[in-house]
Amino acid sequence: MKANQSHLRGFTLIELLVVIAIIGILASMLLPALASAKKKANRVKCVASMGQIGKALRGFAADNDQRMPWMLGTPDADAVADTANQEIGINSPRLVAMYGGSLPPPYIDGFGDTQYAYYTGYMFRHIEYLWIAPSLRADLGTAKSILSPCDPASKINNDLEVKNGKLKEGWCRIQVVTRYALHTRAQSYAIHLGGDDLRPTSLLSTTRNILGDTSRAGYLAGMGTVPAGNTFPDQGCWLSATQLASQDASGNDLVGFAGPTTVGDSFRTYDTRIPPDRVTIVQRTLPFSIAAYRAMQGLSAGTGQIALSDGSATQAADSDLKKAVAEHAKAIGGTHGVLNEMLIRPWGY
Repeated sequence: MKANQSHLRGFTLIELLVVIAIIGILASMLLPALASAKKKANRVKCVASMGQIGKALRGFAADNDQRMPWMLGTPDADAVADTANQEIGINSPRLVAMYGGSLPPPYIDGFGDTQYAYYTGYMFRHIEYLWIAPSLRADLGTAKSILSPCDPASKINNDLEVKNGKLKEGWCRIQVVTRYALHTRAQSYAIHLGGDDLRPTSLLSTTRNILGDTSRAGYLAGMGTVPAGNTFPDQGCWLSATQLASQDASGNDLVGFAGPTTVGDSFRTYDTRIPPDRVTIVQRTLPFSIAAYRAMQGLSAGTGQIALSDGSATQAADSDLKKAVAEHAKAIGGTHGVLNEMLIRPWGY
């Protein structure tokens, strides 16, 4: 019996510590590899989501004389708003105020200026109103379709959209005075206002971590032209083929992707009309930390995703984005026939 017991010896303390150390070393080697694999898988899923968004936008164009939502005039845009309103059983006030209608009650903005929630056909040139279009939502399903797995920071607000959205399938939960909108921090993709179903090489969307010049700069350069004229979105940016080698004040490429380690600020520019005459225009510029507002935690600096109007979507580095911006500027023809280099992007406030 004693002889048999002598063979049942357990680990000594030193042997146990050696085993634990080996397990720790193996874990330190495997965990980064697993994290990297997950990151790559999320980028693949993100590209697939962008492909679906592109398909929905091209479907909208097919139903509207090859016009993307931002190409609609006021009457057609109002008709889309009316259709959306029917989902929540209201005729007035509109999701977007009717052109020529009476002004809704004023409100005070963050600068102390009196404003009116008064929109016309320009609504589809704002990222928070683009998604009220019923056909877009029907093709995309829930608001989860515009959330990237590379963008965990947007998940909280996206979940709230799905749960509390006023429109079908969970969209547009935020009430802005007299209309509803989809929270700007509930979405992961920027939409290119130069995207054109009849210009296959035109850019249609990117992940929201793009940098770019301000939308006011693009407007002054005449690069925000849509059928209603030259305009600039207040939550937008300008990706210009003339700035492929240009940098911002912090040394970041203007045509490039931001990451969590990117330094400096991004700027939101917009004009506001001051009552009582609403003719006087004041220019506003708001700075935002690039790392906090532009970057997506699942994408390193210099990496992102892009989609073209031909239906293609792909992972991209800064060099790929620059090439796509250059090709976008070379494209000719199209529904509108004029170059537009402006994008609308989320996380503008």
